[in-house]
Amino acid sequence: MVSRTRKPQRIKEIAEDSQYWEAADLLKNLDDEMDRMEKGMSHVIFDLECHPVTRCLRPLPITPRFKIDESADRFEIRVELPSISKEELHLDVDRNSVAVLADPHDPMYRPYYLRVDSKGPLAADDTLAEFSEGVLKIVVPKLKKARIKVR
Repeated sequence: MVSRTRKPQRIKEIAEDSQYWEAADLLKNLDDEMDRMEKGMSHVIFDLECHPVTRCLRPLPITPRFKIDESADRFEIRVELPSISKEELHLDVDRNSVAVLADPHDPMYRPYYLRVDSKGPLAADDTLAEFSEGVLKIVVPKLKKARIKVR
């Protein structure tokens, strides 16, 4: 029995031999795909001693679809979060902005992150949030300006 050993081929050589691909197109597509993966799909977090903190690559968050309705007395945001449960939501409201993080437990789904600044100061302690059928509705009253009498 004769054993055959195949000579390893580079992608460029395979593409040059193929009747379906042009080598330049294949290499450009491969380079574009590698750039997309490096920049947009995953990241590693390092500590101060340059050791990786994350054990595996995590997808970067994406911005969900949202709508803002802001008036002089309130700040309202409606955020669409498909495939997210109530337990996976994290809401942070401060004096100037509202931040929403939806981190699904399934690593195959990318997390959602949204931070929206208000045009006026917010009363963060009086925030109302309701989550129903994949839509998060957040209503935050605005702080009223106090007038000071000068004597």
